[in-house]
Amino acid sequence: IFQEHEVTKSIKCYACNKIFYSKSDFKKHARNRHERKYSYGCHICGLRFDSLKHKWDHLWNEHKERAINNDCPLCTKAYRRYTDLKKHVQQEHANTLTDNGASVLRKIKEFREQSLKQKKNYTY
Repeated sequence: IFQEHEVTKSIKCYACNKIFYSKSDFKKHARNRHERKYSYGCHICGLRFDSLKHKWDHLWNEHKERAINNDCPLCTKAYRRYTDLKKHVQQEHANTLTDNGASVLRKIKEFREQSLKQKKNYTY
């Protein structure tokens, strides 16, 4: 039973040189930290996620942070300022959206307002 998880030698990560002593731990690490489909990274711990929702859920559940997110929900780009995100959506994604990105920007704005309210109500 235990032979399945036994490792006779260590495994070195190809991307960051971290050492692992079980194949399953290495696979989990590579998937969460380095694989392309996990494009949304946590700015606190570095874990990576396949969607913004999973990233935002992680931020709240693990770090109790309701950051004011300026992540583009249509691609993997992130911005420090909302105005930069708005410009990005209008320039890069407007032609693929029926309303020139207005509905996406409205949802981002609603999320930001909700995040601000929750941040104000959260006591440390």
